[in-house]
Amino acid sequence: STVAINALLGLRRKAQLRTIPRVTFTDPEIGSVGISVLEAAKDSAMKIRTVHHAHLDRAIAEGSTLGFTKLVVDGKGRIKGGVIVSPRAGESLGELCILVDSGRTTSSVAGVMHAYPTFNDGLWNAAIEDAQSRLGKGFMGSAIRTIARARRILSR
Repeated sequence: STVAINALLGLRRKAQLRTIPRVTFTDPEIGSVGISVLEAAKDSAMKIRTVHHAHLDRAIAEGSTLGFTKLVVDGKGRIKGGVIVSPRAGESLGELCILVDSGRTTSSVAGVMHAYPTFNDGLWNAAIEDAQSRLGKGFMGSAIRTIARARRILSR
């Protein structure tokens, strides 16, 4: 599409190669974008968050619980890639492409209401899992522990 737009409008835009969606139309579909899970596994700074679709209400309702969603997340919580294996994975991949391209964090995704129940819940739940794991670390973790201690002392 970048080539067509450049030709029609006389522009010289470059294609975003890091966010080219890849979809294999099998049963279930396989969709991925950005840094692959295999690449991420070699980099200790990357985390892989996995949600198995056996826990998704939509997958249970449709009897399609064999899939999963995996997010590749860097040390700052930015979503760098992912893979979705499920019915209509290619459709769920659109949101993941935008998240990777814009450098969004799992915290920002976790804070956005999503339609329920959908197969896209895998992406949202993986983001929530990562955001929750970050709450116990660093400055935020220290602040939460301090507030919890203060509440215990004040409630005595």
